[in-house]
Amino acid sequence: MYANYRQKGVFQRIDDAGLWAYVHAITRDRPDGQVELVYPPEWEARIYVTGILSDQSLWQALAGLIPPLFVMRGEQTDTFRESALHLIQKKLPTAAVVNLPQAGHLVPLEKPGEVCRLIGQFLSDHHPH
Repeated sequence: MYANYRQKGVFQRIDDAGLWAYVHAITRDRPDGQVELVYPPEWEARIYVTGILSDQSLWQALAGLIPPLFVMRGEQTDTFRESALHLIQKKLPTAAVVNLPQAGHLVPLEKPGEVCRLIGQFLSDHHPH
């Protein structure tokens, strides 16, 4: 699985240790010596089937969101369009929005230290000690 994922474009920005951690987190050993996903493949397929419907209700409710919102986008993602980021800013101007350079779709796996720092800063800014 690691070798297969290493060749895929979506995983290219993740370092080797991070990709190994990801593979170990989503798999388990079977008694027959094979490896399987820790969740059924049907579950992942369901995400893609229901995603569009969930997205529509999310956009409709966004302007009424009360808690502080932090949105992080990988600048080089091919799934979270920049136009969507601008729409978030238009519907909810109080949202904190970050467009992280040199990151793609899997931002937390690609830049874990930077993501941790940015989330920590957001939380500190909105919930001072």
